[in-house]
Amino acid sequence: MRLELNTTGDVARLRLPAHTDDGQAVTVSVPWPVWRAVTTHAEKTLGPTLERAPWIAEIALGMTQHAARWGLGPRHHDGTCAEDWAEDAQMTRDEATKAALEGELTWAHTVMAGFYAVLATEEPAELRAALAVLAGGAANWITAMDARDTNAPA
Repeated sequence: MRLELNTTGDVARLRLPAHTDDGQAVTVSVPWPVWRAVTTHAEKTLGPTLERAPWIAEIALGMTQHAARWGLGPRHHDGTCAEDWAEDAQMTRDEATKAALEGELTWAHTVMAGFYAVLATEEPAELRAALAVLAGGAANWITAMDARDTNAPA
């Protein structure tokens, strides 16, 4: 498993597969009720995925950290605008297509193309679908990283 979970009292402490600049392991504390709610939801909706894909727990933690920093709910505007981002979306899509044709496609190409596609999408249903594709691309990248030989290039 990619992360260690230690539950003590009312807090879940997760040791992530990351380190600070001085080499210390990154540990994050999440209130137990929040951790349990997120993982219970993941288990109900995804089945026993946490054992097969432990990065799901890391995503849940990232969601918790994001919510703690920025808040949740409809108070945030989407901030997308086809007029502002369509050119960048087309450019990153073209770069990814060119790289794929040349056998040089990277995860960065695919995720950046998805990111700019999201920014250029205004209609709510299309935006939601584009966000799901972007999240799926990020999840695929994580899965590929986990499956890599440790000597393979990043």
